[in-house]
Amino acid sequence: KMFKATPLFVFISLILLVSCQSNGPCNIKAGEIISWEDAADCIYSIKMNEEVKVQTLDVLTKMYQLYAFLDIANDSPDQTHLPMRVHLLDELEIIGNRPYEFDFEFHNDLRYLYDQLNDAHTQYYLPNCYRAISARQPISPVCYTNDNGEQVIAVSEYFDQDLVDYFKQKQNFDVTQLKDATIETVNGIPAFDYFLGYANHSVGMAKDIGTRLNVVMVQPEPRPDISIVAASYWQTRTKRNPFPKQPTVYYTFKFSDGTTKDMSFDWTAISTTTYNGTESFMEDYWNPNPTGEASRLAGESDNLDFENLESKEVTKRKMNIPSSSSLIKNYKHIDEIDLENDELPEFTMLVNSTSLTFWMLNDSTTAVMYLDTMAPRLIETFKALNEGFEACAKHNLKRLIIDLTNNGGGSICFGRSLLAYFQGEDGIPNWGPQDLPLSELQKNLTLQSVNMNKADTVWSPGFYDNQDNEPISNSDTSYLIPGIPHVRGGLLRNYSKRVHINNCGNFGYRIEPAVRYSPSDIRILTHGFCGSTCALFTNHLAIYDNVQTIVVGGIDNRPMQYTAFPGLQVLDAPDFYSQFVELGLNVTADYVPDDIIPRELLTSASFRACIREIYPLTKTPGQPIPTYSQTKPMEFTFQQADVHLSNTLQTANHPEYNWYRIFN
Repeated sequence: KMFKATPLFVFISLILLVSCQSNGPCNIKAGEIISWEDAADCIYSIKMNEEVKVQTLDVLTKMYQLYAFLDIANDSPDQTHLPMRVHLLDELEIIGNRPYEFDFEFHNDLRYLYDQLNDAHTQYYLPNCYRAISARQPISPVCYTNDNGEQVIAVSEYFDQDLVDYFKQKQNFDVTQLKDATIETVNGIPAFDYFLGYANHSVGMAKDIGTRLNVVMVQPEPRPDISIVAASYWQTRTKRNPFPKQPTVYYTFKFSDGTTKDMSFDWTAISTTTYNGTESFMEDYWNPNPTGEASRLAGESDNLDFENLESKEVTKRKMNIPSSSSLIKNYKHIDEIDLENDELPEFTMLVNSTSLTFWMLNDSTTAVMYLDTMAPRLIETFKALNEGFEACAKHNLKRLIIDLTNNGGGSICFGRSLLAYFQGEDGIPNWGPQDLPLSELQKNLTLQSVNMNKADTVWSPGFYDNQDNEPISNSDTSYLIPGIPHVRGGLLRNYSKRVHINNCGNFGYRIEPAVRYSPSDIRILTHGFCGSTCALFTNHLAIYDNVQTIVVGGIDNRPMQYTAFPGLQVLDAPDFYSQFVELGLNVTADYVPDDIIPRELLTSASFRACIREIYPLTKTPGQPIPTYSQTKPMEFTFQQADVHLSNTLQTANHPEYNWYRIFN
């Protein structure tokens, strides 16, 4: 049977699936708070369409033959620290056999399935109309260990100003009065157990449960000068998180004087898009340009930097914080200080740029380099990097903290250039051994790249160097086909020989920092969510140079990783299709289920997948080139931090105060 999203099909579907009355659901103005009920009425206004269901599952089943961890996810080799048993293709088949009344339920089941992979690189996103609507609670949680050694959940000092105003009007209550109150229960469940359960089942961002618990909490950045706060993955339900099933959350709060109070807050919702009824909502449901998007991207393929595609790694929704809510911290810029006569503040800013800042602590010995992404503005960031190291040399700062809190990854080549900058030409090469899973689709893509002499796709031999750091000819398929057999998750599959991206990040070797810190004088600080390229950078320094790693938060007395989703390479749906089109594949034509080529989705849903895996690095005496001694990829290799710190209430709200704990 053949399927096609014809104009007639779309027109009939619009008539059959929804009622287009102007006074019906989905009359929503962008940026205005609406009730949970109004949001739910809109979300559940679309009935399930069997053709959408069949076509979506067909695309995902074919596309995820390229997923690097398709087999090993069946049975994780480390069920103690990184437990997982997800039979992705079997689960897709189960979803295909499940009856649905509403379209949203089908897409939400797909989102939930992909969340169980616990990999920020591999996700399913609902169609745009659903993603536009976010549900929110007025309070954001933090987790810390109290003076009795108990982990507790409290209300952070960060509030969305529009929700503060909304609940003042709706409930005649100022939610900021709850600041620092302990949350004893949520919906009748002890608060810590409740949020840990949510981290276990509804946050698919990392394989370490401690890291997932951290992102369930509000995520302030360690910036003494300004408040930049990423919303809690529980408090704000965006494209990665489930729309709440019930309209109200019931709490028991405990205050500093020992009194308790039961309160409830309804979920609210807000949309990024204005909808004038179900018809306009449906317009955002379909793939907006199914015949043109991939072709447009392919036309720009010469300008696409595929090794940098991870720049879209993690989008942080910033909270609109009342200016009065943030603690006034003791900081100054270095230019404001008379170093001979003034007492140093807690935090002295040395260098400031968009993504990179340098700080001096008041011990006059310790410098801090805070980098919030591996996809910064390149020229600005390297300028700030050089200025930061020059300031460290000028002020004779002997120790360096590299703070990578909230760094979800970015450009592979930027990360490798940063490694080159830190390690120098005499250090270990700035790459690690990687491979790709083989399938009929992968073979097709590789052979097409050879036939068309395209060396700039991730399936092109010419995109890579071999393990001797020598470039591979684009006509030499022997590194990618037929591959080497490995058993993963109990399944046998061939994987390519070990390769890595060529001509990537080497300019970092040509820049000499003003001071070179010895590994013993460096500490790397994360809260576990150091993902993708951040993990590549951190693992290199930790494994090869023995730089000590510190992780904060998570679950007390439980080993915790300092990195997450080390991957290594992720592609989003438009990136897959643009490369397919560049290699001459037709992704917009009618499709036949037996064809191996995934077509574009009928809807505006999207997805992403990790398509190349990196292996643990192994030191070999006398050998400058990284080697490997096992077939277990880094994604399933537990990288335990050297030091695991619990949060205090202060550090949970202001993580920069962790800097004073690092060398103690």
